[in-house]
Amino acid sequence: MEPTFTIQTVPILPIRNTVVFPGVALPLRVGRPKSIPAIQKASAEKGWILTVTQKEETDDSDPKTSDLHRVGTLCKIEKMRGSEKNGYQVLVRGMYRFRIADIKDVGNHFEATGEIWNELPDSDPKVQKALLESLKKMAKEILGLLPADTNQLMELVEGIDDLSYLAYVAAANLEIPLGQKQELLESENARSRVLSLLGFMQTQKESLIVQGEIRDKLSHKMGKVQREAILRHQLNAIREELGEEDESKSGDELRKKVDDAKMPDEVRKVALEELKRLETIGNGSPESHVIRNYLDLLCAMPWNKSAADTIDLESAKKILDEDHYGLPKVKKRILQTLAV
Repeated sequence: MEPTFTIQTVPILPIRNTVVFPGVALPLRVGRPKSIPAIQKASAEKGWILTVTQKEETDDSDPKTSDLHRVGTLCKIEKMRGSEKNGYQVLVRGMYRFRIADIKDVGNHFEATGEIWNELPDSDPKVQKALLESLKKMAKEILGLLPADTNQLMELVEGIDDLSYLAYVAAANLEIPLGQKQELLESENARSRVLSLLGFMQTQKESLIVQGEIRDKLSHKMGKVQREAILRHQLNAIREELGEEDESKSGDELRKKVDDAKMPDEVRKVALEELKRLETIGNGSPESHVIRNYLDLLCAMPWNKSAADTIDLESAKKILDEDHYGLPKVKKRILQTLAV
């Protein structure tokens, strides 16, 4: 839809964190002092507003003219609700790229003078067709990697035959830095925009593949844990039916003893294997008593305790001489053993 008036000046709506592309509708929240008068004036004058992205996306204060890019999107306000006090919720639809010649601060808002920036069509229809097919293919591959039902979006992409429009839709929905989105808006023509876009989309596709692999591994791991929990619950129910509930409690007590014994890693590994075998064979097996006694012995060992070394050879020799007359060879052998 061409503007129904000759654009001399147009009010500017500075936006952060996003770029509005031609052909794409986007909801915006308007609440800053410089933005509210601009949206009010645009609404009163047939709804034309120029969205211009700030260079610094994290700055929430009112920008200066030098903080704004020099290419924006001429939009039509489709819906608007709210108040000056609480701010407005506005739905704008991008219509044309707009190249700014000058920005003026008119007091309570900014206004721009410039011209609509139409793209020169590619002279080679075969190139356009090839780019369109490549863009559609890449878009559908990315949609196929998303963890949601994207069949309707794939049908939408397949039904778009306008290369520029499809490029703008893809650029608007692609997760790339804001500066790269602005570069896509400022591309000289659809051909250069699509070529840049395909590079960004390839990176996005590779990222989604890695995310999918991680998601599958986590899902498999969670599935295994849940399966073991269900089987353990069923095993406890079976033991309760068979009157073997005390066995389960006894197994838990043994496991706690193993945990509290502070065994070396190699010993603990053996103890856990024997405990698992005990849980499997049950109390009815004669071997269960052997395993239980073995585990009790391992738990009773003073793994982290040691007595102080108080061997005194002179004192030992004195005691031997006082208590036993003669026997020099025997005493010497005892002292050698103590020394070792």
